[in-house]
Amino acid sequence: MKPPFAFSRHPLAKWLSLAWLALPMSLSAEPARVIVKYTNTLFVDATPAQQRMSDLGLRSGMALRGGRQLDALTHVVTAQGLSSSQLAEQLMRQPGVAYAVVDGLVRLATPNDPLYASVPLSPSSGGPLAGQWYLKAPSNDVASAINAEAAWDITTGSPGITVALLDTGVRFDHSDFLTANQGGNLLDGWDFVSNDVQSIDNTPGRDADATDPGDWVTAEDIATIPACAKTPVSNSTWHGTITAGLIGAITDNGIGIAGLGRQVRVLPVRVIGKCAVYSSDLIAGARWAAGLSVPGVPDNPTPAQIINISLSGEGACNAAYRDAFTDIANRGAAVIAAAGNNRGHAVGAPANCPGVMAVASVRHAGTKVGYSDIGPEVILSAPGGNCSSDVQLGCRYPIVSTRNAGTTTPIAGAEGAAYTDSFKPSVGTSMSAPLVAGTAALMLSVNPRLQPNDLRALLQQSARPFPATGAESNAARQCQPPVATSADPDNRAEQLECYCTTTTCGAGMLDVAAAVQLAGTNFLPRISVSPNPATAGEALTLSAENSLIPAERRITAYQWVLLNGGGIASDFSVGADTASAGLNTTGAGRILVQLTLTDDQGRTATSSLSIDVRAPETGDGGGGALQPLALLALGTAAWALRRAQKTTPGGR
Repeated sequence: MKPPFAFSRHPLAKWLSLAWLALPMSLSAEPARVIVKYTNTLFVDATPAQQRMSDLGLRSGMALRGGRQLDALTHVVTAQGLSSSQLAEQLMRQPGVAYAVVDGLVRLATPNDPLYASVPLSPSSGGPLAGQWYLKAPSNDVASAINAEAAWDITTGSPGITVALLDTGVRFDHSDFLTANQGGNLLDGWDFVSNDVQSIDNTPGRDADATDPGDWVTAEDIATIPACAKTPVSNSTWHGTITAGLIGAITDNGIGIAGLGRQVRVLPVRVIGKCAVYSSDLIAGARWAAGLSVPGVPDNPTPAQIINISLSGEGACNAAYRDAFTDIANRGAAVIAAAGNNRGHAVGAPANCPGVMAVASVRHAGTKVGYSDIGPEVILSAPGGNCSSDVQLGCRYPIVSTRNAGTTTPIAGAEGAAYTDSFKPSVGTSMSAPLVAGTAALMLSVNPRLQPNDLRALLQQSARPFPATGAESNAARQCQPPVATSADPDNRAEQLECYCTTTTCGAGMLDVAAAVQLAGTNFLPRISVSPNPATAGEALTLSAENSLIPAERRITAYQWVLLNGGGIASDFSVGADTASAGLNTTGAGRILVQLTLTDDQGRTATSSLSIDVRAPETGDGGGGALQPLALLALGTAAWALRRAQKTTPGGR
């Protein structure tokens, strides 16, 4: 068969290709470098690789140089004067090119940060001996480790992606942090603590300083500050600095720890001072973080694509939260929140709000850790840190991160830069949520087109199954969904360590590498619902029209499945095998639907969507008074934590 293109047969072709090859290459600029594969239809097998490259240069109008062959139809191509990604994009437009991808450098993913590997133990400090075990590849010893090293082989994050942390603020002077203008990852942020008594910083009220001044609680605070009435006397938690380090600690700097996000930006939004945060401050901070206007505050110049909330309260999601998270979702920002640390109770607000991704915690072995709350709102689980009763080793599997050495007020500068360890551990669903938020940031780094529901679907699809063995001897049972009963109407019964199920701890255990790899496929069903919000008694129309599909493919089959009708829907009324489907509802509740697409190459992709169907409006305004939220996983009272775990072994 003759090749469809015969530029190489033109009398001038050989001269032109040789002339282009002879063009001088700058010694100071790194040439663009890509791997090109041709289709079998473009060239006969006997066509030399150099001739193929010359023909490609003629057709693309670029001076190309050929490199080593990888197989009969694949070899390296270089060019000067443009980036590797630009060269790959231009060559992909040429007929007969199967693909053109950047010939990138692959380095060892293991960072050189000293606490990544292990931390030496002394009688009362140091550890864990497993280091940052939670970032490594899963193994028999650490079944729930999230496999970040393999994800870093794909991407170390993009500075164009921002994660906002709604927390206590951050210690900008920590040695493992730098601001973005210093070459680091921290952005300036904002302080939304409106109560002057709780704020305790140098500039009371809302201001541009997101620095954490400490949040210690005294007996006088408990007696005089209403928000502290139910809080014990305690030292400063440095909670925001801990969560910030999990994503934004500088990596490969030979200091401290490695951050999961590595190159992504971290935006500290201070919403909590002493004891608790008012819902109004949390909502204002979340709206500002997403780029929405907040009266009296300048607009955020660096809106976040991901918002992490390592805080939790109790009770149902109220109307104010619903409004805020709807606006934030419409802005295109994903909200990830800690499920809560009430020992197996139901997920509280704001993690149980529609559109928010709740994250539960698992032990190193993959079982539910005793403190973690659970329920159908949880999308997946991640390591939250867990301890042992070994006095010599302290807490064996905490989540190691950045903190300040100050007991109450901070110790400034490098002298105050410290880290959590086996004797000052950080544990809780507060730790699990930032690991998922950092993963979402890496996913957006490889595919900025992903929307919040895409992130949810891909995180769940890529999750690893929960183990069915490995629990402590006193935890040989499955976790049960928290349900109020006549004997326990407030659902106060505790569930400590147990084997996770998909109805209690989400779709599985976080796998960063699998999530990032899946994010780059560009093939993902998107389910839209009309009307939105859905109201009881209405007929719903579900559509797949906005699904993410590669340009060269077309959809040949649709399959809609009602995974859980929630007692208010029984099956699809119409269109279970078409691009849109109908669903009738009989009351308020939550429905779980699934869509599978099949393309013309036989490939399939599946996504699910949880649909909250609300009761008809009654005109009472809804929501009630906004209550303070309790701070999660303070993680600084190490010995108290260990004593509690000794008396309740299932909480380990």
